[in-house]
Amino acid sequence: MAARRRTPSVLNALHTALRARTPADADAAAVALAKRYALELDDSAPISKALVKILRRLEQEGRHDEYDELLDLAVRIEEVHVAAVVGPKLLAALESLQLTPKARGGVLQGGGTPNADAGTAALDELRNRRANRATAVDSPS
Repeated sequence: MAARRRTPSVLNALHTALRARTPADADAAAVALAKRYALELDDSAPISKALVKILRRLEQEGRHDEYDELLDLAVRIEEVHVAAVVGPKLLAALESLQLTPKARGGVLQGGGTPNADAGTAALDELRNRRANRATAVDSPS
């Protein structure tokens, strides 16, 4: 039985986003790059776990030279390191494909979303209608 992922697959999430917003053929290289970065993020945890298992075995067997060599590799592929290096690159690729709210203009500088005032105004109008209905029901005729 395959081990369950503790975190959602970045590659699966990317595929979902790409299906929702089909990129142009001219974006094929950026799509391929984004998929590569997503795969690197997804693969970092299983690789790290496998390496830790090997390191423990080498330590138990007293193979200290090999242990030291692999320990250096383990440090380099640490999940946090991979995420810190690959994460911003993936984000840049996603933005170039307009697969982020910021890239699509869905986030304003300083936070919020476009037309946030329109949504607030509509919500305020609904609240006022509700208040008026409650007042009408409560007042004697």
